Amino acid sequence: MDLFDSDIPLDNLTAENIELLKNLKVALDTSSIIAVTNNRGEITYANDRFCHISKFLRTELIGSNHRILNSNFHSKNFFKEMWRTIGTGNVWKGEIRNRAKDGSIYWVDTIIVPFLNENNKPYQYISFRNDITEKKRMEESLHLQEERIKALIQHSNEGIAILDQDFTITYMSPTYEKITNRKANSVIDKDVLELIHPDDKEKCKCYLIKAVKDPQTPYKIHIRAIHDDGLYYIHELVLTNFIDYPGINGIVVNFRNITEEKRLETQIQHNTFFDPNTNLPTRLYLDSRLKSMVNKGLKSNERFVLGIFDIDDFKHINDMFGHDIGDMFLKEIAKRLTECLSKESFIARLGGDEFAIIIPDLYSSSQLEETGKRIMELFTKPILINEYEFFCSISLGFCKFPEDGNGSQTLLAHANNAMTFAKKNGKNHFSIYDGSIQSFNYRSFTIKNSMRKAIEEEQFLLHFQPRINVKTLKIEGFESLIRWDHPELGLISPFEFIPIAEQTGLMGEIGDWVFKKSCEYLTEINSKSNITYKMSINFSPNQFLNKDIVDRYLQILRESHISPSLIEIEITESLFIHNKKRVAYVLNAFRTAGFSLALDDFGTGYSSLSYLKEFKTDVIKIDKSFVEKITVDQDIKAIAEMIIRLAHQFNMRVVGEGVETTEQLSILKDLHCDEIQGYYFSKPLPYGQNLLDFIESYHK
Repeated sequence: MDLFDSDIPLDNLTAENIELLKNLKVALDTSSIIAVTNNRGEITYANDRFCHISKFLRTELIGSNHRILNSNFHSKNFFKEMWRTIGTGNVWKGEIRNRAKDGSIYWVDTIIVPFLNENNKPYQYISFRNDITEKKRMEESLHLQEERIKALIQHSNEGIAILDQDFTITYMSPTYEKITNRKANSVIDKDVLELIHPDDKEKCKCYLIKAVKDPQTPYKIHIRAIHDDGLYYIHELVLTNFIDYPGINGIVVNFRNITEEKRLETQIQHNTFFDPNTNLPTRLYLDSRLKSMVNKGLKSNERFVLGIFDIDDFKHINDMFGHDIGDMFLKEIAKRLTECLSKESFIARLGGDEFAIIIPDLYSSSQLEETGKRIMELFTKPILINEYEFFCSISLGFCKFPEDGNGSQTLLAHANNAMTFAKKNGKNHFSIYDGSIQSFNYRSFTIKNSMRKAIEEEQFLLHFQPRINVKTLKIEGFESLIRWDHPELGLISPFEFIPIAEQTGLMGEIGDWVFKKSCEYLTEINSKSNITYKMSINFSPNQFLNKDIVDRYLQILRESHISPSLIEIEITESLFIHNKKRVAYVLNAFRTAGFSLALDDFGTGYSSLSYLKEFKTDVIKIDKSFVEKITVDQDIKAIAEMIIRLAHQFNMRVVGEGVETTEQLSILKDLHCDEIQGYYFSKPLPYGQNLLDFIESYHK
């Protein structure tokens, strides 16, 4: 029987009681989730709030049992105990986690009241439920928070202490023992200031008082705290007032040992301003000192000189002997500079092999000249490192304050320009900044800045210099030589723009263009002369070590219908100081593909003779610097003779470069040189009628 069924006889109830019952029903329906079930657990009544929270229609609920709401959260024993209680006529109270029709979870605080028949057996049950989902979420969140706090305190790398308002320690986390080697319980009920260094106690007390006055605002301080060894270590404390926070009721102190951090911080700060290898000031320190000296000089008319230098070809030392030897080398440079210059001078390492010096009170050009010579002389003596003996040179540039600028950045730029000028003019000397250097550097900047455009607009052109057989005086082939016809600067020598192309990373593209164009011109030359010539093409180290270069160049040859045997690749000894395994691999790949190989500028590089056997080539080209002295220097002639004889022993042909006189030709012929090349026969010629006429004249 449904308690709220409108068909119940109301004969025995007064109108007032009936009205009261109706009001009670309205009140209950409004405030509670109400359901009525029979003694089999089938739902016979569900109010609107029940339908709303469960998201089931009333028609879906009536006739179903409460399993329709089961979230599988509670155990079977939970429900068995509930049914045992209400089945014996007792009221059951508890919290149940249900699942709504859409799968969402909700919690209800439940009271189930059994109604008994004349035999004292339940014939129906009325359940009154209230939604406590939000309360359970808050409890769960609070529980998770408590668990996190507990885990953080127990397992945190930081120590955590809680102090009362008198700064007495009421709690100390286990991490305290890891940090200080002291037992955590040994400091409970102690004044926290007893653990602080005497000189830091007043500071710590002041911050604790601030924390008391400013709840939940963290205050961070660094103090020294005692450890088990009796020594004081630097700790970082974060003090936060949670005195009014339930469950904490105190000042929370998060602390950690930062002694090592502080040491590293000090070391980093030192390394910021001092180079760790040479112990010289760094660029950052130089910038600061230079600005200070400029400001001071502008006020007091004091003068100084700024110098910048780098070590010529230092990269080769690092590449060949490793960075450890390179660092020792730089350390020796710093030592020599320090010993040479006055104590008033400022010496800095700018990075890599670049150094700067500031010399005060240099008033005359003669004084500066003498200083420059004195610095250059430092490098005339060998530098001994382990079993190695190094000779080196530097390129040094000076500028003067205030004559050459009254700003630190201007002075740095001018000193650097002077150094670049010294390097461009043969290295191993110093330059003093003036207007002509500015013009020189403008030219270098213009060349660098317009090189990409030169590639795109094909401003480069090729000239061809013939190689002549010494015995037959017939043309054996040609060397392809690049030139640049700059629209503003005119014809630029490769000796000027090739190093810039190497620096800017454009040498690979330029090299590809030279190779392709050389092949196209060789096809034209051989076709029009009806003679098969070879073409010698120069390769730079960067270009030579490019990935897949052999396959790419074989494809170009196929497109030009040229055999690899007609192409001779010229490399210089500087290539060998790079990755030797990679160099050997690429050389072998070119040789296997059918190319011939020539070693250019032989005798001017590094350990030349040692490479002849290790990196065998088909041709050796004796550098022009040897050939031009061969008629006047018997030692040079003897060296040339030795090179030719050694090359022939390795089945290599020899080309003498830069031949300009009959006497040079005669000596090279007597020494059994195979081919010659130089102005004696022809300067490099552009492709055209003059070149074709020259070819014809040698083959009449």
